[in-house]
Amino acid sequence: MFAHAFDDIGIPKDGFGVHTFKWLTRDGKETFIKYHWKSKQGVKSFMDGEAQAICGTDNVVKSIDAAVNAEKYPLSRESVCGIRQKTRIPKENNFAQPGELYRSWNSERRERFAMRIVDNFLLQPRVTPELQRIWIDFWSQADEELGAKLMEKVNAIAGGETVVLSSP
Repeated sequence: MFAHAFDDIGIPKDGFGVHTFKWLTRDGKETFIKYHWKSKQGVKSFMDGEAQAICGTDNVVKSIDAAVNAEKYPLSRESVCGIRQKTRIPKENNFAQPGELYRSWNSERRERFAMRIVDNFLLQPRVTPELQRIWIDFWSQADEELGAKLMEKVNAIAGGETVVLSSP
């Protein structure tokens, strides 16, 4: 889910359930369920510049809310319809999924993704060098190339303390 927030499909996107529910089958077996919102119209995404032109750059939540209230969005509220889908969640390697997603993109999309993580997350004033190391380490577990790219960009842009990963 975090990978989608910084990807090209992040503005707007189909809805992803944040909560996982534990259901019990009739015979008492545990099953984990997550709900997703799937648009019937398909996904139309905005690139960063398009989103900024529509919503502005001040506060994303306030800007999007104002745009929706002013009906400055591609589809009217009345025409938006979707379905809820129940999805079975197998036990998973949490780092494999974002790594596979990242590797499926072309090089330009990978570059935009990395820059969004660096600009909009890793170099924010409240993100300490320790948190930078932790997050870059997580992304390195998803994809070593992505982790190295993030570390290189943070070190080049920040110019201060060099980020060193805690694990090889």
